[in-house]
Amino acid sequence: MLIFFNKLLRQEFLRSCIEGASEIEYSKAKTYCTCSVNEMIDSYTVAEIQRIGEEKILSEPLVKRIVAYCAEKTLE
Repeated sequence: MLIFFNKLLRQEFLRSCIEGASEIEYSKAKTYCTCSVNEMIDSYTVAEIQRIGEEKILSEPLVKRIVAYCAEKTLE
């Protein structure tokens, strides 16, 4: 069940990220968002993500570093 939930969580984060990056070409947004989502899921447990909440997750210091890392890696 946990693996299934992680897949659903990953899909939701990815969809939300790509929609939020609408000013970027789709293929670049997908690459950037895939990097960001994979790094977040590797760094946080499902319980931690649920505890923090979707509205607050982007203000987490680690998430800010992940976003910057993935932007530098994929959007140049």
